[in-house]
Amino acid sequence: TNLQYMFYSATSFNGNISAWNVSSVTDMSEMFLGATSFNGNISIWNVSSVTDMQEMFYDATSFDQNLGNWYIVLDSEVIHYDDAPGIIGSISAQNLFLDGQNATYGIATGGDSGSFELDGADLRLKEMPTKESYAVTINATGDFGSGNSKSIVVKVLGFPNSPPTVSAGDDQTVQEG
Repeated sequence: TNLQYMFYSATSFNGNISAWNVSSVTDMSEMFLGATSFNGNISIWNVSSVTDMQEMFYDATSFDQNLGNWYIVLDSEVIHYDDAPGIIGSISAQNLFLDGQNATYGIATGGDSGSFELDGADLRLKEMPTKESYAVTINATGDFGSGNSKSIVVKVLGFPNSPPTVSAGDDQTVQEG
């Protein structure tokens, strides 16, 4: 499927196209070229099949949306308790064209960000988990802009239940052996 030049020079267009199913589209080159009013939220589009996005937003001067879902795809959002601390998953973009833009990833402040670190594109949990889920926001910056982020909830599988408590009465003795 080809959407090349679809909104070329559509200077008044700013319609809601967020619900479009573009999962089989391969060419979005120059799609919004010169669409100076367009600033629609298309962040939920699945662009994994797109092979050409050349100048997709060239001269689309109003466009300023967060495309973090396009640039920040974590191949796993779970870690087993026994594998912590360790790598949760690797970050990439939805397609090779976006990967070719060499995004730089970072961890935003807030939430549980202090529990994570990035090693290249690998998201790591730095310490043994103390709870069953963590919230972290990843930022992606590059030639495509800097306002791209995605919030992720990392689940810890096999998180142990509270340890059992052992008590002995006042007049009981516990002996080793």
